[in-house]
Amino acid sequence: MSQKKIKERKHKNKSIDENINNREFGLDISNINKKEIKYPKKEVKYPKKGKLNNICIYPKEKSISYDKKIKKRNPKKKLNKPSKSKIDLIIKTVNKINDIDSDNQKNRDNNNEIYNLNPIGEYEREIMNYLYQEETINRANYSIFPNMEKNCNIIFLSYLKRFSFINLFISFQRELLLRQETLYLSINLFDRYIQNIFLENKISEDLNKIALTCLFIASKYEEIYPPYLKEFLDIFKNKYNKEDIFSKENDILSSLDFQILIISPILFLKKFCLEEKSENEEKEIMNLCFNGAQFFLELCIIEPKFCELKPSLQASICLYLSRKFLLNCSNGKVWTYKLFFKTNYSEIDIKKYIKIALKTIKNFFGNIYTKNFMAMPLYIKYDSPDYSRVSFELKKKFINE
Repeated sequence: MSQKKIKERKHKNKSIDENINNREFGLDISNINKKEIKYPKKEVKYPKKGKLNNICIYPKEKSISYDKKIKKRNPKKKLNKPSKSKIDLIIKTVNKINDIDSDNQKNRDNNNEIYNLNPIGEYEREIMNYLYQEETINRANYSIFPNMEKNCNIIFLSYLKRFSFINLFISFQRELLLRQETLYLSINLFDRYIQNIFLENKISEDLNKIALTCLFIASKYEEIYPPYLKEFLDIFKNKYNKEDIFSKENDILSSLDFQILIISPILFLKKFCLEEKSENEEKEIMNLCFNGAQFFLELCIIEPKFCELKPSLQASICLYLSRKFLLNCSNGKVWTYKLFFKTNYSEIDIKKYIKIALKTIKNFFGNIYTKNFMAMPLYIKYDSPDYSRVSFELKKKFINE
C-alpha cells in the first residue's frame, strides 16, 4: 500500500474514534463543523432525553477559572447596616449604664458613706478573726516617746509636735483627694522611720521631705489610681526634685525591710458601722455618727498613749464617744448588744481607756495645742458637707455657744 492510503485510513480512524466518544455524551458531530455548534442555553437545569436510545443530553459549560468558581460558591456576605432607630436605642442604653456606673463610683469615692449591702457576709467572721490576729503587725513603738524627750535633737524636737505633721498629712489628703487608708498608712510609715533613725542615732535632712515620701509610698500601695509625682512636688512648689524623693524612698523602704502592710483602725470602724446602718432606718443619724468617730480617730492619733492601744479598741472608743455626743440617747442605749458582739468589747472595757481620748478632745477645743483650732485642716475637713459638718456640731457640745 502506498503512503497516501495509509494516511487516509488513519484520518478516518481518528474521526470514528471522535464520533464514538461524542456519542457517549449524547452528541454526534461528525458532519458538523466546530464553528456551527450551537450549545443549549444555560436555563436548562435538568438533562433532556434524546430521540436515540433515550440518551441524556447535558448542556456544555464554558471553561471557568478556579477562583471564579470559589467566588460563586462562597459569595461575600453583605453586612446589613442597622437603622437609625436601632442606633439611637443602643446609644441610650449605653448612656444609662454609664450614668449608673458613674453614680456608683461617686458613692464609693466618698469615704464617709457605708454601704447597705454586705457582699462578703458569708466570710465576715473569718475576715474579722484574721484582722484581730494581725492587728498588731508593723506598728510603731510609742513607748519610746519619754526617751526621745530626754535625748532630743533638733529633728526629734520638731517630731514631738506630731499634731502639726498630722495636719500636714490631712491637708495633702484633701488636695490630692486620697483615701482614709492612705492617711493612716502614711502616718504609720512616718512614725516607724523616725523611730528607726532615733535608735540608730542618725540625723536626717528634712522632715517635710520624709513626710512627702511616706505619703507617696502609701498612695502607691492603697490607691487604685495614685496621683503622679508632679502633683506631690507642686504642693511644696518644686522645692524637691524627683531624685531626692526616689533616694529617700529607697532609704525608708530599706530601713523598714519593705514591710508596709498594716491594719488601720478605720478598717475596723467601717466593719463596726456596716451592720448598724443596714439595719437602722435613720441613715442620716448613723452617717453623722460614723463621721464623728472618724473625726475623733484622727484627733486622738496626736496622743502617743492612745496610739499604744490596739486599732480595734481605738475604733470602738471613738464610736462610743460619737454615739454618746451625737445620738442624744441614754447610757443604756449608747452601746448595744449587737455592737458588743461585733467589736468584742464591752462598755466596761471601753470606759477603762476612754479618759485618754476625752482629754485630747477637750485640749483640742480648749486651744491648748494651737491658738485657733478652727483654722486647723482637721477642723476644716470635717466642717464640710461631705462629712455632715461634724466638727461644727461637736464644737457646740464642748463649747457653750
